[in-house]
Amino acid sequence: MAWSCKGRYVVASFCKKLKKSTEDNDFIRTNIQVFDFHQYQRTHKFENSYDGTLFENYIFILEAHPYNEAIIMSADYDGKV
Repeated sequence: MAWSCKGRYVVASFCKKLKKSTEDNDFIRTNIQVFDFHQYQRTHKFENSYDGTLFENYIFILEAHPYNEAIIMSADYDGKV
């Protein structure tokens, strides 16, 4: 979880473990959600990365830009930023 530089937005990642079938390994679906603390509502939900692929690993780093509230960086287990 990360707060924006001015404290208006909080960004959090949520993970869900799913099973493909009884023979295959489990897989992870992750999404990133942005909440507006002043309006008490979710403003965005991201399930895909910039290239259109689904988030398939745990996102364990969320970092807010120090000056611009519109920029957040995320990184996952595989090193995808």
